Amino acid sequence: MENLINVDLSQIDGTYVITNPTLRNMHAEADAVQTFLEREVDINDIAMLPYRLNQMDAYLHRLSDMQSRAKAMKEYAKMTYMAQNEKALSKMTATNSNRIISAALYEFTVTADRMDALYTSLTHACRNISIQLSWIKKTMELGG
Repeated sequence: MENLINVDLSQIDGTYVITNPTLRNMHAEADAVQTFLEREVDINDIAMLPYRLNQMDAYLHRLSDMQSRAKAMKEYAKMTYMAQNEKALSKMTATNSNRIISAALYEFTVTADRMDALYTSLTHACRNISIQLSWIKKTMELGG
């Protein structure tokens, strides 16, 4: 059995290593959405909640588009990579060829996964604000 090389992975930080310009732009937009979601909101400022919900709705629509594009790009990249490397991949075991393909698709996988996660977070945040607004409306109707 060959000796494995001990690689120093301590320099890897939390940034996304993305070389594809389209994917890099998606991450920049995702960073803006993430920053927006991390901002604290005073739920006692009732006038701000509909405005925030409106902003979140716009982000949600944009994320939905980016999410589907990232997945489509990943599938296209996979088909292209497999077609261009069919001969070499066919000589490998399934496990090794899958590993090689996964490594080649790293940027696409990371982007698609990030868009999925951010879309889910934004959906939950929209639902939470909608619930808060409903509660406020009900309280006001009851004279509270």
